[in-house]
Amino acid sequence: MKNKHAFVIGIAMAAYFAYGMYSAYLGMVEKIYFDLSSEFIIFIPLVALSLLLFWAINRGATKANIITTRLISFFSLASIILFWGISPLEDVFLLNISGKYLAINTFFYLWQEIVFGGITIIFFSFLLRPVTAFLRDYEADPKNIRDNDVLKVSSIIKRFPLQTAAIAAIVSFFGYIIGAVNFYLNHVGAPGTVAVNSLLVGIAVGQMLFAVVYFFSRSILNDANDILSSFSEISPPELITGISSKIFMTVLSCGMFFIPITLGLFINLNTESITIDMFILGVITNFIFGVGIMILIGGMFASEIINSLEQLKRCMGLVRVNDLNCRLNIKTGDEMEEVGYEFNKMVAHLKNKK
Repeated sequence: MKNKHAFVIGIAMAAYFAYGMYSAYLGMVEKIYFDLSSEFIIFIPLVALSLLLFWAINRGATKANIITTRLISFFSLASIILFWGISPLEDVFLLNISGKYLAINTFFYLWQEIVFGGITIIFFSFLLRPVTAFLRDYEADPKNIRDNDVLKVSSIIKRFPLQTAAIAAIVSFFGYIIGAVNFYLNHVGAPGTVAVNSLLVGIAVGQMLFAVVYFFSRSILNDANDILSSFSEISPPELITGISSKIFMTVLSCGMFFIPITLGLFINLNTESITIDMFILGVITNFIFGVGIMILIGGMFASEIINSLEQLKRCMGLVRVNDLNCRLNIKTGDEMEEVGYEFNKMVAHLKNKK
């Protein structure tokens, strides 16, 4: 077995998932009392195992399995965000639940992560099969690559970030809809309020996942993008998401996370489900989390721009000393990619004139 560490950690994570679902089930049927400490006993080890899995599968990645490896890496990172960040914020401040209702919510978190996460990985692994085959063929012999292969793979790669982000957001929100229906049917105290708050969390999480997954998913296909840069004359750039749209997405990710959660806190305060002190603490926590998300997404966007500008600066310096062999490899799907493409055309034109 090529990656024993990842295999062992994956088995341990699967086993702990099973343990977590069983504990949550016992809380659901009121065989045990389930509170926040019970939830943390499940979630904290899962976060640790997710981090270890992320380390192990990237440590053993090869060209042949790099795409699947990175998809599973996203799965482990999504687990960390879901379990460590969003779940406690939802359970403590918005749903204000304990006992069997907290157990139900924990069970649905785990179920959603396994079912929807697994389906998503399988779906995108299937979608990216041509890219995996392209990498394998190129590694075997670059001469085997045909123009049609380049165009097909390029088309998949260009649309992959938006497709991934949209599906992640839809799947996540669908999971929260199921949770809201479950709360409405089973909650004794205030089923309507709890269900509405669950939907508000779904809105906040869905758009956050869209932005985070969009930027993270670009890195899955870095290796294929590096190869495609040598076929730029076959596959010219296509504007998918402009810089202005990315800036808007970054700002929106903070606002659309903060607003629904805060609205849920207002609903709880109005129905006297939480105290004013709890409301203030919830708003502050929500604001910090929202700003943290904006910094994360903004940092990923800024790194794209900085990396593109550094490439451009380096190549301009080489052209200035009459070195015309430098080429830009910018695959951002925005105006910077178009600049890189035109720069490469200009350098190639100058080289042909010599």
